[in-house]
Amino acid sequence: MRALRKHSLLIGLLTVPLLPWLPELGKWAFPPDSPFTDGLIAHFTNAWLIADAWRRFGEIPLWSDAYLGGFPLIADPLNGLWYPLGWLSLVWPSPWSFNLTLLGHLLVLGAGMFRWLRLKGYDQRAALLGSWTMMLLPKIIAHWGAGHFTLLYAFAWTPWVFVAEKMRQERITQTSLLPGMVLGLAWLADLRWGIILAGIWLGYAIFRKWRGFSSRGSLRQVGGLILQPLIGVLISAPLLLSLLEWLPLTTRSQLRPEEALVYSLPPYSLIGMVFPGFGRFHEWVTYLGVVSVGMSVLVLAVPSLRRSLRGWLILAGLALVGSLGSYLPGFEKVVQLPGLALLRVPARLWLGVGLVAALCTAAGLDWLLTSPRIMRPDVVFWLSGVWGFMAFLTIGWGVLFGEFPWLLAFGTLLFGLVIFTIALWERRRLSERVGWGILAVITLVDLVVAGRTWITFRPDSGVWRETSNLVGFLLEQPGIFRVYSPSFSLPQYVAARYGLELADGVHPLQTKTYVEFMKEATGVVQTGYSVTLPPFLNGDPENDNRFFTPRPDLLGWWNVKYVVSAFPLQASGLELVAKTDNSLVYMNRLAFPRAWVQSNLDWPPRVDGEVQIIERTPNQWRLRVHGPGWLILAELDYPGWEATLDGQPWQVESLGGVFRAVAIPEGEHLVVLRFKPHTYEAGVSLAVLGWGVSVLSMVVGRRQRKQ
Repeated sequence: MRALRKHSLLIGLLTVPLLPWLPELGKWAFPPDSPFTDGLIAHFTNAWLIADAWRRFGEIPLWSDAYLGGFPLIADPLNGLWYPLGWLSLVWPSPWSFNLTLLGHLLVLGAGMFRWLRLKGYDQRAALLGSWTMMLLPKIIAHWGAGHFTLLYAFAWTPWVFVAEKMRQERITQTSLLPGMVLGLAWLADLRWGIILAGIWLGYAIFRKWRGFSSRGSLRQVGGLILQPLIGVLISAPLLLSLLEWLPLTTRSQLRPEEALVYSLPPYSLIGMVFPGFGRFHEWVTYLGVVSVGMSVLVLAVPSLRRSLRGWLILAGLALVGSLGSYLPGFEKVVQLPGLALLRVPARLWLGVGLVAALCTAAGLDWLLTSPRIMRPDVVFWLSGVWGFMAFLTIGWGVLFGEFPWLLAFGTLLFGLVIFTIALWERRRLSERVGWGILAVITLVDLVVAGRTWITFRPDSGVWRETSNLVGFLLEQPGIFRVYSPSFSLPQYVAARYGLELADGVHPLQTKTYVEFMKEATGVVQTGYSVTLPPFLNGDPENDNRFFTPRPDLLGWWNVKYVVSAFPLQASGLELVAKTDNSLVYMNRLAFPRAWVQSNLDWPPRVDGEVQIIERTPNQWRLRVHGPGWLILAELDYPGWEATLDGQPWQVESLGGVFRAVAIPEGEHLVVLRFKPHTYEAGVSLAVLGWGVSVLSMVVGRRQRKQ
């Protein structure tokens, strides 16, 4: 009972940093001054597609025709299908579910941080403040605003992998496979951070083993290390195998070094470490908090702390250097190493700096709680130098730009208060309780106020109201068709919610054959990798493609019946039929049906006969076809699609390398196409094996501990 009360109190204390965000749970998070968020574009879209398919057809959608002409949803690393802690959003796609899941992961992050810091021997008050610092890291809040939910889900497991490895090596856990299980969960949440976390874990594990290494049992030690990523791979196999099949077929596999290093952290952004609100772009947020900066300076100034944390300080240095990316000479060579280019956006490595800063916060505060004497030279001396730099920049900013920099002054004032508190605490002029309380309040106020500058919230109702008239018009149109917009006038999350299908879209993985075809069909010049199709060169969808003319005939082959644009289009075959929601709606008179019969596989496509679509679900098509000839579907040709003709297995061919095609003999036939990728079946089997081995290891370990 006592332990239960203790844990309940801890959970209550860890929820304190979450309280300021509770009033925003029913709203969508956006970056400041931006109409776009990946929370809607990527995560809500996938969640809605999965929930809708389950509700309507009782199946998990392995394939989706929602946008980009169709893609393997099962291989999408952002689908959330295999990550159990994210399933609330798949059952109930809404801002409530996404925000609750995110806050839950911040609680997981805080609990993991507290547990790790306590295992390192820090005072529980120091561990709590370090946990709060980590949970409210402005970089995390900025990514929340950008809608990078899965990235933050994966990051939440970062301290837990250190806890798991420490417990494994010290044999205080019921299973020796715990690090591998944590890695597997992180990979299922988001592979981008999961791969980085695997590298950090490996360095941590080797560093700990190296310090206490003995030749006796060395083979067993190496085997234990190898076993962890193996378990992680088994657990995450349903995603990994499908992704490995799709990835070589996508434009992501052809990234050039300069594309992989996009959004590298500009060196001037490092000034933002000590100033809240410096810069508006979420990828370049570097603010750490005044208490965190102060304690980090203390750690660097105290030799004993510096020695004990040298490995973590090296990690922070590597993360900082890696964040700079293209601003470092020769870094283009580094990203050419196998797999590194796929991670993209080096600035996200700054999360590692934030992790170490939170660790330093706990270490510095623990030193203040336990140190019997004042350091010489006094730590306040070094802190005062940082404060002087901040004051100089604040005054200089005001003089240079002629306006008072309120946020800079706020940070400078708070940092001065931190120095004053530490000075009194060192000299025992403040009690431990009062000193900790002052620093705790400063931390909460500072990080919440700073975090608010990188995030804004908008009501759910307003998100859908913007395109309600356009959606209403399109839903009234008969038949199966796709919509194309050169100006993102029909966002894919809106289209997905109302069952409209797009030829354009936003996704980090796009099938190369489709992208190559759409370059000519859209008329938009594309010089390299883009997460949007069509690309928006200047990030201004309403104007960027104004002077490019689409090809209605080529779009028509993909069953594009309507083109929605924010600007007028002049193209033969397009007829203006409506003006609504600041958009122009054109009907494509050259649109093909979704499925047709043609006499041979000659290019270009042509309609020689009609096809009756009997039934259609995400994973299956049932069609009645009259032969002889070829059944052509305006659907992306992709591995894993299987066909039967009158119940007999039949070959799926390709037309032009882009469309699915099935040979039809003389007479009337029933053709069924099913998406049954072998990678999916193999992945599920391996995941069952991985979880089974993990659970068995826990059972055996528990019995051994009892004995």
